[in-house]
Amino acid sequence: MRRRYGPIVLVVLLAMAVLPDWTWELRFDIPVLNYWFIGLLWLSIPIASAWALLPLGRRIVRRISIVIVSVVVGIPCLVFSVVVFSYSLDVLDGEDPSFSLRQSLPVGNSQYRLYLSSCGATCAYASVLRREIETPLGIKAVSHLWAREMEGSEQLVLTRDHRVRVVSNGVVLYETDR
Repeated sequence: MRRRYGPIVLVVLLAMAVLPDWTWELRFDIPVLNYWFIGLLWLSIPIASAWALLPLGRRIVRRISIVIVSVVVGIPCLVFSVVVFSYSLDVLDGEDPSFSLRQSLPVGNSQYRLYLSSCGATCAYASVLRREIETPLGIKAVSHLWAREMEGSEQLVLTRDHRVRVVSNGVVLYETDR
């Protein structure tokens, strides 16, 4: 009996590339594509799970397993993907209201960008520093470096040794490593 783990491995690898709290994330230059990709990723999870169950031995066991997986895994994934797709409607004009750029500073092949982030009604506005490396394919590698509830006067400053500092009212709040 041959097992089909390829779809599940693909979904896990894609999730690792786009979900937060990893060292580097992949993001599209066009903000709405990030939402669409996450929505499609949520929809692919039950499909990959059902596909992995196809080689089960007996026909009735396979059918029952696929139905159970489709209901138990598919309904929550469908709900999450609908929510993600509904959020993408706010981003269709090209600007993501949850991340507005305040300042950008090029250093080498990277861009250090200071954003004003709004995660909605559950938290306060925050300043977020991200290091972004852009590729010609319209995809960028993003690393979250620093975040803090909004002070309002943060600025990026480049030092002589090519370190980036986040400064507010003359006080250094964060400094990158060399």
